[in-house]
Amino acid sequence: KEYKIEIRHPRFNDEFFGFKKIEQYFLDILKNKKLSNAYIFNGIKGIGKATFVYRLARCILNKDNDLESIDSLHTSKESNIFKNVMNLSHPDLSIIEPDDVNKKINLEKLKLLDKITYRTSLESNYKIIIIDSLDDFTTKKSFSSLLKLLEDCPINCIFFLISHLLFKVPGTIKSRCQKIYFNPISDKTLRKWFEQSEIIDEKNLDILINLANGSLGRALEIINNDAS
Repeated sequence: KEYKIEIRHPRFNDEFFGFKKIEQYFLDILKNKKLSNAYIFNGIKGIGKATFVYRLARCILNKDNDLESIDSLHTSKESNIFKNVMNLSHPDLSIIEPDDVNKKINLEKLKLLDKITYRTSLESNYKIIIIDSLDDFTTKKSFSSLLKLLEDCPINCIFFLISHLLFKVPGTIKSRCQKIYFNPISDKTLRKWFEQSEIIDEKNLDILINLANGSLGRALEIINNDAS
């Protein structure tokens, strides 16, 4: 059967698969109170970097969590924190994404961060700023503006930066951030996901996995293009 899959914004996703080592890495960081001010999550497009970032952000922003003793970054879809992040109404979370029209992040958007970075957090112990993605910056000035914020960042403000093409990010930015690399998703994991979700006939699965090249996002796009 041919039907389109609704591809929703990563902040709506409560399920996450693969990347257990990265999850464990952050659980250890939280346990030991070793959270840094800035992280770059890099890897090919469509593998779940943003989904993971929102998962991590919800966990950190949730004041009910004792971050030193949790054993998962998962937040229930029913919780207020999940709903507030999903509806973009959490006061301690700021998201910078490209404009719908020109698909770029301009300098004006980054200038808004000046106030946000230095103000006090309102509901959580931290403020989180997500930039998705650095590849969408329009000018060198944008990177300079970001660098200034990273250099002068208060202790309770955390930047989660996403990049699909790390080589395009200036060294000055990279040197200020912990780099978290997401491997392409293995064929085995992709196969398992599609078998569980029963979206696609088994006979087409091998071709799809081959074309997806380790990216679930790409696989879903291929299915949708075939269905249209």
